Amino acid sequence: MAFNRQNRLDETQEEREARNERARQLAKRNAPLAPSRFAVRQAARQRIATESREPAPRPDWAIVREEAARQHSEAAMLTEAQNLRQHQEEEEEAAPTAADQAQLDRAAQIADLCAKHGVPEKASGFILDDIEPAEVERLIGRASAITALVEQAHKIDARLDVGMARELIASGASIKEARRAVINEMADIADTVMIRNQVEPGTTGPTPEQEAARRWERAMRRAGIAIRPATAQQEGVLP
Repeated sequence: MAFNRQNRLDETQEEREARNERARQLAKRNAPLAPSRFAVRQAARQRIATESREPAPRPDWAIVREEAARQHSEAAMLTEAQNLRQHQEEEEEAAPTAADQAQLDRAAQIADLCAKHGVPEKASGFILDDIEPAEVERLIGRASAITALVEQAHKIDARLDVGMARELIASGASIKEARRAVINEMADIADTVMIRNQVEPGTTGPTPEQEAARRWERAMRRAGIAIRPATAQQEGVLP
């Protein structure tokens, strides 16, 4: 023991370093090798590649079919709602308004009234003048009554001109006023004939047309009817 201790003391510095180096080399050979960075990266790549090759989970086809059916149903409902809305808008555009319907009803009533009283050609004039059906019926009835009155008087005395009916209608005479005017006209005709029979031959006087105009004027004034220049034909009540 004393000899070995003495030998270690007698070792030189170089010998000690050489002995330590041999010990390190021996420990290095016996220790497990640590993986390098390259080896770590390679292992990671292999692991990722292996995981990516794993099969994807199989879908649940019942859920897939149910979702497809739901989407199809929603699309069909949306299309049906759009078609219904478009149809309603088209109907609203095509349907006449309340004012249009009222005008159509008024025109139909006027046409029926004119056809009923035998003057269908006058319907368009009443419609364009925006006359109400009640007023149209009153005008047609008054005109028909006055015309019938004058025609009846003409049958009694052919010298009474049937054109007097147009004058009475244009003047707005009522049936009662027209009756008085016709009676006065017939009386004037009788008086004129009597006076003419008393006039000496060759004496100049008014023409028959002038006499008729004067008689109408006098008859209408006595009946209380205002004289108007317009005729019934101009106003379109009767031809």
